[in-house]
Amino acid sequence: MRVLIVDDEKETREIMLCIFRKKGLVAEAASSGREAIGLIARNKPDIIIFNLTLSEEDGFETGKQLNENPRTQDIPIIFLSAIRGSCGFLDKLPNTKVKYIEKPCKIRYLIRESNKLIADSFPRQPR
Repeated sequence: MRVLIVDDEKETREIMLCIFRKKGLVAEAASSGREAIGLIARNKPDIIIFNLTLSEEDGFETGKQLNENPRTQDIPIIFLSAIRGSCGFLDKLPNTKVKYIEKPCKIRYLIRESNKLIADSFPRQPR
């Protein structure tokens, strides 16, 4: 599984990269929505984990751009935020593979939810 972590806090990116890599996942990180778009163009991730509030363009705006692009609209997205009750904005995204998780969250929960979104995106083919 390839994970892209988008967070403007360097320490958060580094911790999440370390944890996901220790779980055997391929993980990359971006500090902004613009940087994330560039990384996605080069190597499409299986899931993107966005901090909802980024210093430049917020995670929601970047997620909206990804949802509008046929090449990237199928990528599952998890939005993380310490802002309580922010999940109402999810209705504005056409992608049904979007989840909102409040910070702080347990990393096991984040990984489990990531795996669920990816599994839902790639249903098993009948044999």
